[in-house]
Amino acid sequence: MARWSSEEVETLQEYYYDTPRKELLEKFPDRTWKSIVRKAQRENLNRKRLNENENVWTENEVPSWFNGELVSDGSIVPDGRYTHTTAKKEYAEFLTEKFNEENISVNVTENTYVDDRTNNEYQRWIVRTKSVFKNLRKTWYPDGKKQVPDNFAVDGDCLLHWILGDGHISEGVFLCTEGFAKSSLDTLVKSLLDFGIKTTKLKSGNLYIRRTKTNKEIMKNTLLGNKQRFPACYQYKKEKLCSWAEG
Repeated sequence: MARWSSEEVETLQEYYYDTPRKELLEKFPDRTWKSIVRKAQRENLNRKRLNENENVWTENEVPSWFNGELVSDGSIVPDGRYTHTTAKKEYAEFLTEKFNEENISVNVTENTYVDDRTNNEYQRWIVRTKSVFKNLRKTWYPDGKKQVPDNFAVDGDCLLHWILGDGHISEGVFLCTEGFAKSSLDTLVKSLLDFGIKTTKLKSGNLYIRRTKTNKEIMKNTLLGNKQRFPACYQYKKEKLCSWAEG
């Protein structure tokens, strides 16, 4: 991407603090939100924090990585907070960084619990945001149960987070979707097909990505390049995916 001109930097310094995301992107039509945030960080610019009564995005502004979180392990609770419970501290840190890039404050709480089946003690980390997703809660939970929106779309960022949360790689790639109703499964199958990936619906309710030439090429081009970052705790999934795609 082209270097920032002095005029662009001046515009960023003037508007970054409190200009809505959509309007700020319109001022920099040739740049992504991630590049804007990174440049602002290099310039030591601050951005106004959202309060709990504000909704962070409209439905059309939701970053694709966040959709990947919602279709896998992430959830929006009734008060509008995004929550994610993980056994991996590195993933909690990974999510914190993603939310910080979106100017959303995050609270990570360490939790210790005893498994009733094994009587062993385990640690986990709970990621929570402010209550800034009330509108998205209505979209994803129209009747109180998670439902994939009709306009759901898959790209590389979405698929990466989906596989990190609910993907299992062996002779194929399994996406754990048994908790979704048929209408949501149909939406997911269509959105993956629109992205170029053909899946099979299993009797279990999960989706299966076969190791076809087209599926492997899309995985290599969108998930395994330098632009996609797998957190350290999930490098083993990247290695398995590389073997799968090269096989």
